[in-house]
Amino acid sequence: MYPEALNEIADDVLNHGKKRRAKVRTLLGWFGYSRRREQVVTQIKDSLVALGLKTEPDFQDEFFDNQVYFMPLVSNASLPEDNETLENDSDFETLEEIEEYEPPEEIREPVTLSIIENPTFRVSHFASARKTVVSVLPDDSIAQVTTTMLMKDFDQIPVMRSLRDVKGIVSWKSIAQASASSRPNELATHCMASHQIIEQSDSMFEAVDRVLKYGCVLVRNKKLEISGIITAYDVAKSFHELAKPYLIVGEIERLLRNLIANHFTQDDIRTVKKDDDREINDVTDLTFGQYKRLLENPKNWARLSISVERNIFIDRLEEVRVARNEVMHFDPEGLQPEQKRQLWEFANFLHGIC
Repeated sequence: MYPEALNEIADDVLNHGKKRRAKVRTLLGWFGYSRRREQVVTQIKDSLVALGLKTEPDFQDEFFDNQVYFMPLVSNASLPEDNETLENDSDFETLEEIEEYEPPEEIREPVTLSIIENPTFRVSHFASARKTVVSVLPDDSIAQVTTTMLMKDFDQIPVMRSLRDVKGIVSWKSIAQASASSRPNELATHCMASHQIIEQSDSMFEAVDRVLKYGCVLVRNKKLEISGIITAYDVAKSFHELAKPYLIVGEIERLLRNLIANHFTQDDIRTVKKDDDREINDVTDLTFGQYKRLLENPKNWARLSISVERNIFIDRLEEVRVARNEVMHFDPEGLQPEQKRQLWEFANFLHGIC
């Protein structure tokens, strides 16, 4: 009834007092899923409860490739420290890492997107929200600080005495301001500016707003410890991953429209309309399903005069249609690597025939 791996974890955690953890991606994979849709989350949570387990942090909110701990559903136990060795931890690293596919140069074009806030987009979805933070001490010399920043290629670095005791942030700007003033500037404490802290459970968009204003934010976990830092680079990387598939879908649609417009009249295009479809006035009104409906007709296909196997083309178009629907959700987990590959390949293919 439940995945074998999860049954084994329940036995280890509840009956033998062992510590177990796995990636969110791995947990979903045990149930045969790759995305956290509402019904998927409900099924997994119900299964965990039935087995007497819960995850910390909640797998629903955690970054996709971060680890979650399996804990007894009713327990006063605390999470292991980050440096604590976990028995058989490698048992749960079972999913193969797939290399990302890079798009052709001709379809790498920037775009400005307006993304509507979604309450499921949380700070914890940033990979950097749960990574060890490199910091300096207040009494470190500014030479030590700048050397660390240069070696790590940092624009800023937090000044901390412990994970719960943050004093400020040193940045190249704050160093320059201190140097330009008449006050001392030999130590980290002399050159630091005030810092911003945000919770892992807060909205991703709150983090973005603060990063735009202050340059970076520190992330705090439920134990009130600094668990990560989000910078402008992290924001750009995250939204670039969301935007890339969106751009490619738009490019594919533009190329399909050009292909169809060059070989079909408006009357031809209107023939794909069903009774419950919206009005079709020209090619820009067609959906991906209607592109498929038009081109899977052998007579229509022959009008394209291209030496391409129709069935293979239609199959790929269906894959793109499915991926396109996923893209329009703007899920922070993004598409699966294979779906990204399908988009890049189909876009590149269309460039060659249109």
